[in-house]
Amino acid sequence: MDAKQQYREVDYQTIVETVPAIVFVAETGLNGVWRYVSDWVEPILGFTVEEWTSNEVWARQLHPDDRAHVLAVEGREVSAA
Repeated sequence: MDAKQQYREVDYQTIVETVPAIVFVAETGLNGVWRYVSDWVEPILGFTVEEWTSNEVWARQLHPDDRAHVLAVEGREVSAA
C-alpha cells in the first residue's frame, strides 16, 4: 500500500470516528445483515453497536404503516443500481 492510500484510510477513519453521523454497511432487505455501524449510533439513536447490528433493532424501528413502502423502495433502488 502506498503512502497516499494510507493517508486516505487514516482520513476516512478519522471522519467516521469524529463526525457526528452514523456510517454503516448493511445488506438490503428486512433480514439484511448489518456488517458495520459506527459508534455514533449510540449517542444519536440510543442503541449500542451490538444492539443495532443484531438485525432486529432496525426492523423494529420501522413504523408498521411504513414497513411495506420502505422495503419496496429499498428493493427498487437496489434493483436499479
